[in-house]
Amino acid sequence: MLPLNKDYAPPIKKIISEAKNAKIAIICSPNNPTGIAYTDEELKSILDTGILVILDEAYAEFNGHSGLELLNDYNNLIVMKTFSKAFGLAGFRTGYCVSSEILIDSMSKVMLPYNLNLASMKIAEYAIQHKDFMINSVKKIKENRKYLFGALKELDGVNPIQSSANFILFETENSKIIYEELLNRKILIRYFEGKNYLRVTVGTYEECVKFISSLKEILNAC
Repeated sequence: MLPLNKDYAPPIKKIISEAKNAKIAIICSPNNPTGIAYTDEELKSILDTGILVILDEAYAEFNGHSGLELLNDYNNLIVMKTFSKAFGLAGFRTGYCVSSEILIDSMSKVMLPYNLNLASMKIAEYAIQHKDFMINSVKKIKENRKYLFGALKELDGVNPIQSSANFILFETENSKIIYEELLNRKILIRYFEGKNYLRVTVGTYEECVKFISSLKEILNAC
């Protein structure tokens, strides 16, 4: 596991340097928990090393871009997708991968039989047939993310990171106190033990407004 750069950007040079000593590179884009996505050029520079790249695109719908087109030029790429995030079907544990024919054939040889139940398959099929619902949901989340990022940026002592996912990571002092005070107000966000970072999921506009209002009150009291 390689740490991010100080500006939270992907450590591309470090990944390329370490590729010669590794067989597989697992990349999450957009990243969790920063929400920062890799560009196609960054992915190409890693793929050009010849290493097998597994690209986890669990949050890609919120980014509006996918590395799927890179499969036309690279046979050392596996793109992993899920119905858990943008489709809101986390409880069904359903996903899939897209890759070159030779890699899919190799994976099929070691794949467990009946690895997906009928209910999950039917739900996934239904979700694909009604993709417009997901697209509209993602559009609303992007709009609310823009508001939430702007509101966080205006707060003194809060440093939000521009996100391409459905959450925003922000740096602030007294993170544990803030987390606990929000929890007392029935607002649950992600706290990282011993770190001055918190991560908030983008909800409805009303939820975002309530969160910002509560956060302002807590910051003023700290």
